[in-house]
Amino acid sequence: MALCIGIMGAENQPLLIKISSSIQEPIKFHYLLHSALDVVEEKTQPSQKTPGSISSGDLRDLYLGLLYPSSDEVRVYAYCTCTKTKMILVVESANTALRENEIRALFRRLHVAYANMVMNPFYELGQPISSKSFHEFVETMIKS
Repeated sequence: MALCIGIMGAENQPLLIKISSSIQEPIKFHYLLHSALDVVEEKTQPSQKTPGSISSGDLRDLYLGLLYPSSDEVRVYAYCTCTKTKMILVVESANTALRENEIRALFRRLHVAYANMVMNPFYELGQPISSKSFHEFVETMIKS
């Protein structure tokens, strides 16, 4: 079960933040999401290579994996789209049912739903997400 899902724009502005209703201190998760952006920025920066070598940006995976175990209670994972939209997922550390491949599958489903939502001609890129169907989809990801 996901405790929190955050989608941040290319300029690190929050587009959507959903936190499980069972959370007592939601501000803690806002802090986790924003501090995770620093790690995402480090991981997505092109590394310094020698001339003639292939840059890491050409081969990088959209899935960034476990950013850091922020505490004994939660783990923070991230995914970055080609348009630099960041998707951050916070899960319970005690949840051993979620394996790495299942986290990847969650991000792929979230990315497809996001792409479908962005195709709406009335949505402006970089604006907070107001799509009711997308909000419901994210809610089902948190509850499942």
